[in-house]
Amino acid sequence: MLAILYDRIRPDERMLFERAEALGIPFKKVYVPALRMVLGERPKELEGVTVALE
Repeated sequence: MLAILYDRIRPDERMLFERAEALGIPFKKVYVPALRMVLGERPKELEGVTVALE
């Protein structure tokens, strides 16, 4: 699964969301400021994600 990391919706992020949807690529939108990061742990929001785009 693809994760698209964003801090606000800009034209670039909107384009990524639209293209992934149009191509049928399974993806998640992950709002980075709300993402809790702990060194050595994988955030639950990124479970099942193999690729992340920023």
